Amino acid sequence: MTKPLDDFWTEPRKRDGRHSACKECMHVQQRDRTLRRKYGIGSAEYDALVEAQQGRCGVCGEPDARRPLVVDHCHRSGQVRALLCDRCNRLLGVADDDIALLEHAIQFLHKHRGPTAPK
Repeated sequence: MTKPLDDFWTEPRKRDGRHSACKECMHVQQRDRTLRRKYGIGSAEYDALVEAQQGRCGVCGEPDARRPLVVDHCHRSGQVRALLCDRCNRLLGVADDDIALLEHAIQFLHKHRGPTAPK
């Protein structure tokens, strides 16, 4: 299959002035390299996690329609835990995975729940 030249990034160092891989393939390769470098998993493992979680966040259970789920991992061990929506990932990150802090925050919310607050 022949692709149009616009499907390839320019590369002045190459004889024909274009990369050998198309933009889409380069994106896939870069995604795989980034996942492997940061989390030790590749695109196939990420996709398997998405499927296992049915495209839903590992904490709140909601799909994140705005952006792909992010890889949550233990900063101490590097172990991948699940895929999370950006909101839940930031929540755990700000809390620095401190279970006691999160439990205190839950107690605080229960104590100060107003009459119109969600349960």
